[in-house]
Amino acid sequence: LAYAHDVTIDPAYIAPGIGTAAINAQVENPNDHTLSVVAKIISNDSTVVDSISLADDGLHDDGQVGDGLWGAFWPVPDSVNIFFTSVTTIDSTDSTTRTIPNVAWFTRVGPVVYYSCTLITDTIPQPGDNIKFFMALMNNGTTATATEVQVTLSSTDTCVSKIFRNSADFGDIPAGDAVTASGLDYFRIEISENCPEYTDVHFTLDISSEGHLFWSDSFTIQVYPVGVAESETALPGEFALRPNYPNPFNPVTTLRYDLPHRAVVTLTIYDILGREVRTLVQGMEGPGFKSVIWDGTGNLGQPVSSGVYLYRINTKEFSQTRKMVLMR
Repeated sequence: LAYAHDVTIDPAYIAPGIGTAAINAQVENPNDHTLSVVAKIISNDSTVVDSISLADDGLHDDGQVGDGLWGAFWPVPDSVNIFFTSVTTIDSTDSTTRTIPNVAWFTRVGPVVYYSCTLITDTIPQPGDNIKFFMALMNNGTTATATEVQVTLSSTDTCVSKIFRNSADFGDIPAGDAVTASGLDYFRIEISENCPEYTDVHFTLDISSEGHLFWSDSFTIQVYPVGVAESETALPGEFALRPNYPNPFNPVTTLRYDLPHRAVVTLTIYDILGREVRTLVQGMEGPGFKSVIWDGTGNLGQPVSSGVYLYRINTKEFSQTRKMVLMR
């Protein structure tokens, strides 16, 4: 019998303003029968939103004509929800149908992104240290709550010798809010003894909702030299906004800032005309050496174009602006 498998929808997170998604399925047809393949788009309350006919014509991101990869483009509505698709293979030659349900989940909620990192056992990471930290995530969406959010952390950085705890649950994150994990939902890593001083150690985050992977992000932790005492460097002496690194960058850069004491902080990116592009930090933060990643996207998750951008920090007592260059 003919059947479909390996169904995908690209992208898994569909930002507002993005009009179409590509649906693909690999279809096996060992007897070369006459087929039709239909994908049903279903909301997470089980309502059928649409039915889309797939084709193996090489015109729908489906490879070459007759290669068994079927595809279609779906005009995505602006409704905020989580959707999934089922795919039915209809064999006209022997009048049979086969359906695979609940595959290829995708969403308009969010995006949910990295917000901040708080070290809880050692505020000065050094080579050879075993460190624990909590993480905060931000829902950059404007209307819908991201539900049952979970993060899985990974790294290919040679400065990470071992990851002991790589996942944490964040519960529900309302639109526009940041949530910090707590309790047992911490991450634990070991830094290599050979990690060079003042290195930014890079991590990747896979961010899921209700068990489905929709978003990804990254962040860094800076490693200090062995022998630097926490009492000497645990708190900055003054407010500062540091140069981003790398600069120019594509597509990710790290923004650093220093807080000598607890403060309400806003860190915002603007284009060269002064129009707001992305708010990376907004709210009360404790003292310390801070860093946050910008991935070259706007507040709605859309990629921004190459060019010069400004980033500005504001607190009650301090403000500063710097320039950076995105080169795609």
